[in-house]
Amino acid sequence: MAQKQHARLTAVGLGLALVIGVLVVVHSLQPDADAIKADLQKKLAELEALPPEQALLKDARAEELLAVEDYSIHAKALRLKLERLHAGLHEAATRDRAAAKEVPPFLARCRNLQGLAIKELDLRAGEGRSLLASHGGTRFKSSLQEALHEVEKRREEWLRNQQEELKRILQQEDGTLLQGFVELQRQLHADLKQGRFSDALKRIETFETLKLDAELKLKCREQRDYVTRSERSAAAKLLQRARSLEEEGNAADAVRALETALPGYKGFPEAEGIEAALRRLKPR
Repeated sequence: MAQKQHARLTAVGLGLALVIGVLVVVHSLQPDADAIKADLQKKLAELEALPPEQALLKDARAEELLAVEDYSIHAKALRLKLERLHAGLHEAATRDRAAAKEVPPFLARCRNLQGLAIKELDLRAGEGRSLLASHGGTRFKSSLQEALHEVEKRREEWLRNQQEELKRILQQEDGTLLQGFVELQRQLHADLKQGRFSDALKRIETFETLKLDAELKLKCREQRDYVTRSERSAAAKLLQRARSLEEEGNAADAVRALETALPGYKGFPEAEGIEAALRRLKPR
């Protein structure tokens, strides 16, 4: 009888030990929620530390983390933060891909600017300012700024050389000042047609350094007044167009239009109004 009781107790003990062992094993196989949270916290910090220029990599890393099921189960708050972060990263990656299609061809066209006339340089400058307005928040910002700087530099050289050549000819030959003024009017007309009001003013200032008689000095003042009136009218139309685009929900187009036109207004009071409109329209 005692032996049977001892056997039963032994069996019960073994059973309990087996159950406890199974529970221990099952518990050991359960994921460590604290470790999972710490892991996601670390990876989020690493993700946020990546520079904005690596938009595509950041987007891909975020999507990899979102695919980890353990984070959805054991780190819900952190995963929610990841989801919010990914929305912005995905948008940045989309902008980066768009820039990758449009910017490199422009940069290639700006590698050799020698021999380009002012009209072509104006087109490059306008395109560069438009691309910078659209893609200035991507990894291409520095490259665009450098290319645009070179275009503007070459453009200034072209205008300076043209003005110096005209000045040299007029100083060498008597009786050509009136012809020079006619040529000045032709150049001013081209400048105003293209919205290059600052360049037009510089041309007049260069011409005024010559030894002009009273009649030509008066004509220069008249041309200066005409340029100023044209600039004011064009600036008003530009700002109105920007407001219309904004009201239609096309703020980005308004920014591009203002950015492209702004250099032509430098030196005039209206440039401040254009810059103020840009500050208001640009996302912060």
